Amino acid sequence: MRYTASAVMVLAVGFVMGFRADGGVGALLAALVLLNAFALGMGWIFTAVALMVRSPGTVMTLSWLMLMPVTFGSNIYVAPETMPGWLQAFVAVNPVSHITTALRGVLGGAPSLGAFGVALVTPLAVTAIFAPLSMWLYGRERE
Repeated sequence: MRYTASAVMVLAVGFVMGFRADGGVGALLAALVLLNAFALGMGWIFTAVALMVRSPGTVMTLSWLMLMPVTFGSNIYVAPETMPGWLQAFVAVNPVSHITTALRGVLGGAPSLGAFGVALVTPLAVTAIFAPLSMWLYGRERE
């Protein structure tokens, strides 16, 4: 629910600033599904990290160390064609790039089923891996 509330607030600010979703209400709902799936997957990764380390400060540091490369090494800020070849290879497999491409397509009124599918399957796969891992780590810690 928190992820949905955050996304709705960001979209509301975007609307105030002039953003309009060319895909209509359906596009907005699809974007919310993608964003929630992505946030859920990332949440499980950070839950597993938090259960592996003891200090909240260490969790925050590791979280930022993981987020920085995937954020800045994506297609959010710069077109991949303008990047060096080695960075283009990273951008091509970066889940942040996948979700960005899918959201741009959906909200821009030109959705790609392939981009949407990859952007949806990736966080679901991450959740399928990290949710059981987190639960196992939690159970191990309580023993």
